[in-house]
Amino acid sequence: MKVIHITNSYVLAEKTKEYPVSPGFSDYIRFFRFLKEEHYDIAHIHAVHTETFAIYALIAHLQGLKVVLTLHTPITFSYRHIIVQLFTRFLYNHIVCTSRYLIEQVQKHHIASRYVRSLIYQGIDQKKIDESPSKEFARSYIYKKIGISFTKNIRIVGTIADESNNNGLEHLADAAYLADTYKNLTNTIFVILGRGKVSADIKLQVADIAVEGIYFIIEDVENPEEYIKAFDIFVSPRTAPGDLYTLLHVLHTDIPCIATKVADTREFEPHVAVPLVPPGSAKYLTEALMYVIKHDKPAVFKAGIKVSPLPKKFTKDHERLMLQEAYQKVLKK
Repeated sequence: MKVIHITNSYVLAEKTKEYPVSPGFSDYIRFFRFLKEEHYDIAHIHAVHTETFAIYALIAHLQGLKVVLTLHTPITFSYRHIIVQLFTRFLYNHIVCTSRYLIEQVQKHHIASRYVRSLIYQGIDQKKIDESPSKEFARSYIYKKIGISFTKNIRIVGTIADESNNNGLEHLADAAYLADTYKNLTNTIFVILGRGKVSADIKLQVADIAVEGIYFIIEDVENPEEYIKAFDIFVSPRTAPGDLYTLLHVLHTDIPCIATKVADTREFEPHVAVPLVPPGSAKYLTEALMYVIKHDKPAVFKAGIKVSPLPKKFTKDHERLMLQEAYQKVLKK
């Protein structure tokens, strides 16, 4: 069984045959010739945001390949995206969703029947996490970037931000101000690791509310997940889906996690340090943060239920196994 993976913004962790998509009509011709020259059984398409890759699916379909589509969070279910998926769903032999939220959306908009869709989480490689840089190394990296070396007992509240407008960094900045001004928060700094650039508006806000001494932004960090161990508490203040993989990484690292209730995080409520907080609220973020700081072993809101380890379904090994089963199912049809 030979599988070709078709991607654009999604980066495959596995060492597999990959066809990187390029913009323009000429790439369709290149892909057609590519499939003529090399034989494959399955074309596995990985879509993120508003990507559809319908033309590539059509070319693979006409070449006799089975086509599998994986929807990776965050997918934006705009009217255009839904219409494209409805008109092209006949091209896909199987659709993989990486969260229950995506399954709900696929079912709601009739994009795929239950017989040709499955839920397979984007698994985390625990071995890779264990081999990632130590807490000391990660903190040294952060201190070098911000130009300040803090004492060993400093508490770091951190988050990872992409280049979208849905990171909620403005609410985390306000939470830092509220905690510092009204909650007597001490010995704590806030660190944002940006995959790219952080909005200039956020930087202006940090200056306006005068939290520059405790709120630090580090931009253009390659593989920011490698430095998660530097954090004592992780906060995901997002106002829209898109933090699922990062949250899984944090929870596998066993760092107390605070997250907002935005679609794809709902099913992780039993595993985070406190109940999911409403998005867009600095007040609730502040209260959740102070609760976690005061409780060494925070419990979820259900009385007596401690934060539980993540099930095996969130591991990389389980993801590989489930994908192989999906491939075999597709080839048998």
